[in-house]
Amino acid sequence: MERIIIFIDNSNIFKGFRKYNIKADYEELKKIITKGRDLKDIFLYEGVVYPMSPLKKKWYEDLKENSGYVIKASFDKIAANDAIEKKIDIKMAIDIISLAYENAYDKAVLVSGDGDFIPVVDKLKEMDKPIELWGFKYSLSHALMDKIEEGHLFYLDDILMNISIVNKEIPKEPDENLIQKVVDLKTGRDITGEYISNRLEELEVEAEAMIKEALAELAANPTKKHDIYEKTYWLIHERLGMGSIGPATAAAGPLMADMKQKLAVELGIEDKDIIY
Repeated sequence: MERIIIFIDNSNIFKGFRKYNIKADYEELKKIITKGRDLKDIFLYEGVVYPMSPLKKKWYEDLKENSGYVIKASFDKIAANDAIEKKIDIKMAIDIISLAYENAYDKAVLVSGDGDFIPVVDKLKEMDKPIELWGFKYSLSHALMDKIEEGHLFYLDDILMNISIVNKEIPKEPDENLIQKVVDLKTGRDITGEYISNRLEELEVEAEAMIKEALAELAANPTKKHDIYEKTYWLIHERLGMGSIGPATAAAGPLMADMKQKLAVELGIEDKDIIY
């Protein structure tokens, strides 16, 4: 059975997923590319601006624990996109070539469209190691395509429907079974409704304050819109999420969804960039 290692340039292909407004299932992506072959490893490379968001951290953990990905992130406090991407390309090139020398695979599978990998393809040919390429049609380097042998070039465009996560989580009305009672210890009276109502008002005020602070931060740093949005989104999620109303956390779900939506509208976030 053919041994393969998959090398994913996520900084490159994520642009394609955003272009087509696709939230990709990376487990399904792995299965489709592997196609029954002997997958020895799957590496995902990406430039990350530090500090890493809770969303990104959880995504990496899920990929590692549930899908066996090895994350190769390049962390930078402040860096231009081009600078980060060059570091990623170099790291990928070193791994692809060094693992070829170690005979760790029979075929390298490169998921990228970046022309910077042409020297890597040339080197693998010298070593008699075949390479398979997956990329988006709109961004795939023609010079890189010309280097790939017939039958070894595949387009991510052709599998988008197979790897797309289409079911988005829709906020639901609170389930009465999830709302435990709050009782006045002195009188024994059920005050659950009053308690929930008061807490919701308090949480709404807190969320509004977070949005106001985000707008002020945006005014001072207009180029950081998406960073400010993501940071505030998760602050709202944390504050209005689990445990925010003690025994009646489920009741905060609709309010949390409304506040997240308001945050996106107030900051002028496009639909394709909204977190779900």
